[in-house]
Amino acid sequence: MAELRTLSRSRALKLKIIMGHMRFAPDMMPSNREVRYVTFLRDPVERVLSVYYHHKTKPQEPLYKLFNQKGFDILDFLESPPAAINSTIHPADNRMTRAICGRDIAPWKVCQEDLELAIYNLHHHFDHVLLTEYFNEGIRILSRHYKWRYAKVIKANATKIKPNRSDIPNDTIRKITLFNKWDVALYEYVKNNYKNMNIIS
Repeated sequence: MAELRTLSRSRALKLKIIMGHMRFAPDMMPSNREVRYVTFLRDPVERVLSVYYHHKTKPQEPLYKLFNQKGFDILDFLESPPAAINSTIHPADNRMTRAICGRDIAPWKVCQEDLELAIYNLHHHFDHVLLTEYFNEGIRILSRHYKWRYAKVIKANATKIKPNRSDIPNDTIRKITLFNKWDVALYEYVKNNYKNMNIIS
């Protein structure tokens, strides 16, 4: 984001698409050019499980050793202070609401106002708000809207030994849900309004 803000106007105007894990920032470009956003939201519980098992099973990841210490489980991950996992904001702390509302929010301080701002931003700044559970459909929607050539979607970098959600203890699921209640609310809102938020003009 810092690099984008330092681009010259001529270079910025040549950009067609920027892709990555980033938060909503209407001032991300140095030109007066309007920036439109697209996002894929993921079931918050699945997202947190994915983060945990990704780091637990990938030796190249910085948290691999910590997550594989004897007795360290997903509940320990949830209850670790951000500094203990080399992060300023905990990965299980409503990351989607944080990113889409665009505010700097202290750890574990996301609130109703942030959720409402995130929903406002989705309606006013995003062309499409898609769900990973309908990923292939989402790519087709984007291809039609932006006149991209549709190509086969290839799944990559997937965590192979992540257990099924049904195999995770109910108490763990409840705790993840509690820690991510604003992401859960945002995700449910998008699910309930999915078709209206993805009309092809």
